[in-house]
Amino acid sequence: FKERLPQAVYCATAAEAIDALKSREFRVVFLDHDLHWMHADNSIVKGTGKEVALHLKHIEFPGVIVIHSKHDEAADVMSRILPHAKRARFDEFEITSNR
Repeated sequence: FKERLPQAVYCATAAEAIDALKSREFRVVFLDHDLHWMHADNSIVKGTGKEVALHLKHIEFPGVIVIHSKHDEAADVMSRILPHAKRARFDEFEITSNR
């Protein structure tokens, strides 16, 4: 991502992502699930991509959402939370920028 979109906003935690969504306007969000090694446990919500997905649902995010997580079970849950989101595993798409 950083090679293709160096000007993008990158967040390492769910809290950072939610804060960014509250303070800036975005047209596209790329959403991963496992933000920590413990997040391989799909029952965890706090601090994961599921928490960010719930926030996006709550604010009725109008832009494009791409769930790119390779954690398929968690991506399934995020897809149910955000049925309009697109699904594409990280290594299954190419990123290009018009800038």
